[in-house]
Amino acid sequence: MKVSPANIKEQRFKSKVLGFDKEEVTTFLDIVADDVEGLISENRDLNEELKKKENEIKELKENKEKFEKLIDTVERFKSTIIGIAEKEAQTLVGDAELKAKEILRGADIEGERIKKDIDKLREEKSRFAINLRLTVESFLNILDTEIGENKESPVTSKWKDGEKVAVEFDNIFNEEKEE
Repeated sequence: MKVSPANIKEQRFKSKVLGFDKEEVTTFLDIVADDVEGLISENRDLNEELKKKENEIKELKENKEKFEKLIDTVERFKSTIIGIAEKEAQTLVGDAELKAKEILRGADIEGERIKKDIDKLREEKSRFAINLRLTVESFLNILDTEIGENKESPVTSKWKDGEKVAVEFDNIFNEEKEE
């Protein structure tokens, strides 16, 4: 039989000749009943608190699982982002290397073209020097011939020779232009 505070208060004992004082027993039973009632109330409160704590623990465990899943998702996302970034970096480096090779190839081609142009200019300079020498020698021969055959005053002969040289120069340069 479960003892409740009400059962304790209602409990009555038979009296015997040398028994206990009824009033003391009743007072004691009232005190015990009040204490049991307090303990039952405290037990009820503790059970409610225990249920709340158990629910909180359950929620914390669920939140912990969610948090662990979130951390796992973030880690996978981080790995994915790092992988993508590494691929993009490799692509950028590859593109930069290709552009650098193209620039170097272009510079090499341009360098070769400039070298060819320099060689052509050197050849033209050499031809020009040879043609100039030939022209000057030709004019000198003409002058030598003219001076020997025609003995005019030195000023007049120089003037006439200068005209011949100018005409001869024009003829030579016109021939080169036509080529």
